[in-house]
Amino acid sequence: MALVAVLWLVAILTMLATSVAMLVTNHRHLELRSFEAAVAERYEDSALRVVLLELSAPRQKGRQWLPGLQRTLQLFDRDFQITVQREAGRVDLNFADVDLIAAVFAANGYGDEAAARLAQNAIAWRSGQPDVENIPKLEVDAAANWRARPPRNASFETPAELRQVVGFQTVSDQLLDAFTVYAHLADASAVDAPVVVRNALKWRAMRNPSPQESTAIDPVAAAAALSVGDVFRVKACALPLGAYTCRAAIVRLTGRSFDPFQIFSWFSQSIPAAPD
Repeated sequence: MALVAVLWLVAILTMLATSVAMLVTNHRHLELRSFEAAVAERYEDSALRVVLLELSAPRQKGRQWLPGLQRTLQLFDRDFQITVQREAGRVDLNFADVDLIAAVFAANGYGDEAAARLAQNAIAWRSGQPDVENIPKLEVDAAANWRARPPRNASFETPAELRQVVGFQTVSDQLLDAFTVYAHLADASAVDAPVVVRNALKWRAMRNPSPQESTAIDPVAAAAALSVGDVFRVKACALPLGAYTCRAAIVRLTGRSFDPFQIFSWFSQSIPAAPD
């Protein structure tokens, strides 16, 4: 019996030692991963700065950064995928009408009624007047909280503020990326639009045909160089894609040599899955 007890004790101690060893190993792996992600972020920030400097003083020959075209930048013996997009291709939350905001959701997996309700809630938020009577029963508590704690101001300050609006808590990052607060335009430019916004413009055109509206992409216009006053976002992603988050900046070219660009936002961004 004593021998059996000793064997059981040894087995238990062995299992405990194995568990501790596994925990230590996992903790080291997490620390290493965090360190690698932090290093990648610093490199991506450096890549962004290089691109911004070259955009502020474009070369007559050699590398150029044109909107809509992905290019690879080599820096510090690493490769980065660089994307430049005009912000005019996104839907401005403070200027777009309810139909365009609804189209973003209706064209990308939401039913017409749900899309319209989300758009109405967004418009109500920016006007500071939530339409509680038209909010479904399941959202009444959130609406009551909204009424008790109204927004600090009428306009959206960032697209992320949508997460505070009734019904938007489960909206994907990919759809959230379709919006902006920096374009200051009532409509989105099909030439500069990401896929999600392009889907929305096509959906709206099919529902409300207009002879003046075209969703066709002019490759010449799409690749036109940025000009002074343009607001754009540049994104740097360390290769291989998916290993780390990307870094992005939203910037306006000022045309001033001593202060060539105005930076509105500088942030991390995950790589969204390709739309269906």
